[in-house]
Amino acid sequence: MVRFPVWPTTAESRFSHSIDAWTHDPDLQRSFGTRFRIRPTYTLGARMFYKAVAFGDLAITATAATSPLIHDCLAGLCDDNERRMFLLMPNQQRSVDSAGKRFVQQAGECAFTDSAVDHAAAYKSAHAAICLSIPFGTLRHYLPEPERLVGIRFANNGALSRLASMLLLSIWSSAEEGTAASDGLRATHALLGVVARCAPAGVADDAVCARVSCAQVKQLINAEIRNPALCVQFVAERIGVTTRYLQLLFSAEGECVSHYIKRERLLGCLLDLRDLDFDNQSITEIAFSWGFNSAAHFSSSFKREFGLNPRDYRSCDLAELAALQPIGVEDSLLQALILLDRTGRSQRVAARAH
Repeated sequence: MVRFPVWPTTAESRFSHSIDAWTHDPDLQRSFGTRFRIRPTYTLGARMFYKAVAFGDLAITATAATSPLIHDCLAGLCDDNERRMFLLMPNQQRSVDSAGKRFVQQAGECAFTDSAVDHAAAYKSAHAAICLSIPFGTLRHYLPEPERLVGIRFANNGALSRLASMLLLSIWSSAEEGTAASDGLRATHALLGVVARCAPAGVADDAVCARVSCAQVKQLINAEIRNPALCVQFVAERIGVTTRYLQLLFSAEGECVSHYIKRERLLGCLLDLRDLDFDNQSITEIAFSWGFNSAAHFSSSFKREFGLNPRDYRSCDLAELAALQPIGVEDSLLQALILLDRTGRSQRVAARAH
């Protein structure tokens, strides 16, 4: 579960505004590169809160509202130099309609919208959100077609998607601490590297994708990733295709279905083993929570994938963690782990000091 730093009940002492201020504030409009329109569905006396922090050509904004509401974001007339993409994570479920794509975004999930298209979002309760505003050209350095991200949800049951959510919160923490220009930029680089890995690959063969896409299969796998029964046969039966078809679908992206399943589980364990919230769980408990049913198999798979056994990985310091880079952890993932490791441990030390 993602711990959210901003709540409607606690935000007022930090940054308070009326609904009208939210709608008309030029600073907020500029940080999002779009025009807001709040529909009159909120309760009488409702208030909204926000704080925006700019760093480089990026901006991160925390928002909160004491009421359910629907808001429209009206596309700005801008070229690609002014166009921005927004990676937003709410703490409550919301419904989104963007560029003709409709989807429900769950609490703790990240999803993109685009300042160049109209979009609307509806919340059914008091809520808060963290939003990173990224220039379109900056995102293009990581993905050649950033607009394809609109409507894609980075669901928290996937290890990389969960990592994206944690990094977004880390960027906000650095903004709060006044270190966005350094720590925030590093975390953003790591975040966009993770997003590039999560993003669906280009379609090489329309015939292959006529029945089901690789992205849809991965979505099912991530939804069931903690299920010990998950395997290639399980996925094929759920989707209604043959295992041979699945293998061909993944081979078009240079992957193997069974290895994708195992690696997603291992990445989940990789995160939990360094997460201080799981200090009271044994390595075996963490492995079993991600669908492994043999401690020995998990340990050997972990070492084969990452280059050292789970116990050594869990106890190593940051310098030793950096040594993992040539063994099997991509640079963006490694940097994300180190950033989160440093942030999490420093926050825990500060909490204990109080």
